[in-house]
Amino acid sequence: MIYGKMEQGDKDNAWGRDEHNFVFYICMGKLIWNFCGECDYMNSKVAFKIEENEIDYPVEPPFHPGIPYPEYNGSISEHDNRVYDMVRNLLHMLGYDNENYGTPCWNPLKKIICKGNVVLLKPNYVMHENRGGDSIWAVITHPSIIRAIIDYVYKALEGEGRVIIADAPEGECDFDKIVALSSLSAIAEYYRETYDFK
Repeated sequence: MIYGKMEQGDKDNAWGRDEHNFVFYICMGKLIWNFCGECDYMNSKVAFKIEENEIDYPVEPPFHPGIPYPEYNGSISEHDNRVYDMVRNLLHMLGYDNENYGTPCWNPLKKIICKGNVVLLKPNYVMHENRGGDSIWAVITHPSIIRAIIDYVYKALEGEGRVIIADAPEGECDFDKIVALSSLSAIAEYYRETYDFK
């Protein structure tokens, strides 16, 4: 798993138009799918759910789910992780692999990510601080969202391929601070130690 800052122009040029490259845009808690190849069915669905109450983000990296879902075979947190639940529910609401939902075979991204692909996760990393005084999570994607997506990407990759987490934040952004705030090293370490996935 690689994480880093994309330079100007990387978004357009680095990934090309190859069916082996897949980009997830994760923006302010919304997931936007973008496939670098011939595929238009992914642009036809939108799923969202309005929550009445504010969601508390989990605080303990690497943000394991709090429920042993049938399709998940990793570590379980002692703490609630509603964000993981919400990402999982979003994938289900989108209708991905619904015939296997609730079973160990559920693999919601299997039709859009193949074994051995290179997958770029592009979170929303704007700035290393929120100059408006609100939460930092208003300007960067919370790592618990990224972790949940990585788990489903990894399942679709069947342990082979690469996951790259990258963004091109504002010019004066301190990207190293964003990496530290996002606990990306803890998530990458978990995948290295648990699955020998780099």
